[in-house]
Amino acid sequence: MKSAKIVRYFPLIPRLQRFFKTKKSAEEMIWHAKHRNVDGLLRHPADGEAWKAFDSQYFFYLPYWEYNLLPHNLDVMHIEKNICDNFIGTLLDLEKSKDNLQARQDLVDIGIKNELHPHILEDGSYSLPRAPFTMSKKDKVMFCEVLKNLKFPKGYASNISRCVNVADCKIMGLKSHDCHILIEDILPIALRSCAPSDEVMCIVVEISHFLKVICAKVIFPMS
Repeated sequence: MKSAKIVRYFPLIPRLQRFFKTKKSAEEMIWHAKHRNVDGLLRHPADGEAWKAFDSQYFFYLPYWEYNLLPHNLDVMHIEKNICDNFIGTLLDLEKSKDNLQARQDLVDIGIKNELHPHILEDGSYSLPRAPFTMSKKDKVMFCEVLKNLKFPKGYASNISRCVNVADCKIMGLKSHDCHILIEDILPIALRSCAPSDEVMCIVVEISHFLKVICAKVIFPMS
């Protein structure tokens, strides 16, 4: 019987040695060790203290680790997409909403936020109290209309309005770059007049500012 798939093991050391056979690839292999700026600023995730502590405990004992060109790589765009989808889904009470019965029951198990604990009705079903981040129908429509009427400079973002359904108060089909633009620049402005509470607005603004800072080319740790 002929096998459907063959998995071959390639030893690591010979593969690494091949990178050093040419001058160009050899220089790239040692760039991370010789050419990085060490000035106290965060130019790379590996410059953070948490990364250094993690490296020293788990990775630095590997003989080839210091020559890795890119030892750490966080996909910020997908992280922002997850945050943006969760924000919008929860505010508009969509399928991706994180405010559901299971989440409320977790609050009961932890013993916090008593005002948000679900109420058991006579028929055995549950009723979820209104949360501070719950938007009214009017606020949802206003928020969706703002996104529907957005106009961007050419090349700045895609046509986000195509993803907005004002009648049903739904936003679907956002791409990673759409979420990148929304979470860093648009959400704090779009929610300014229709945010369900000041607390929610502060959270959105702070997270938006944080993501914008860590996506900068250079990060100043002291600030």
